Amino acid sequence: MIRLRDEAASTSHSPPSQLPSASSREDRPEVTLPPRKRQDMDEIYTILDDEQTERQLLAGRLNMLFRDRRAHAYTHQLMETE
Repeated sequence: MIRLRDEAASTSHSPPSQLPSASSREDRPEVTLPPRKRQDMDEIYTILDDEQTERQLLAGRLNMLFRDRRAHAYTHQLMETE
């Protein structure tokens, strides 16, 4: 027969010596990268930013086409009724 015993939550552990800060950046040490690696990272971030900007421009153009389509349909309807 297996007996299970109810164990109370352990309170013998001490609380953490330092609470985590609100900003996770403060918890991480600053890393110094070699110039070449820093330049490569800057190039990658620039490419990613350019791609995001391009996507935002395309989304804006698409939204404008939808608005223009409705305006064109309304203008067409007005011209047909005259």
